[in-house]
Amino acid sequence: MDNETLKIVVLLLIFTGIILMFGYFMRKILKVERKKWFSYNHVNDLHKKIDWSIRITFSLIFITISYYMIYSDVHKIDWYFDMWVYFFLLFIFLSESVRSVMEWKYATNPNTYIVTVAEMVLIIVLVIIILKTRFFNLLN
Repeated sequence: MDNETLKIVVLLLIFTGIILMFGYFMRKILKVERKKWFSYNHVNDLHKKIDWSIRITFSLIFITISYYMIYSDVHKIDWYFDMWVYFFLLFIFLSESVRSVMEWKYATNPNTYIVTVAEMVLIIVLVIIILKTRFFNLLN
């Protein structure tokens, strides 16, 4: 691994640590249970249906755009990578917004949605900072 790659990996680990510590302290302060990793923590059946609709819609859009890009020269332009990141940021924003609304309306602990919104905002801000600074000028 070269020096720049190592710096990027360390930077990503630092940002991951920031996100995890932020979530941990927010949950402690607001007395919210920790969510299981990589599981579908749906608040109710309505949330499950909406969440799966968003996932299926984004999957179909992803497949369609991928097909178009494979058979065109779009991948040679500068914003090719950024477009995918913004696409996934939009997916995260929509799915977490739906989650926070459902938690606000239906969760047993009323503070749950606050943690969800705060984590979502932090992740989106960190990703935009990373993109706009090109990994703090590590990618030139």
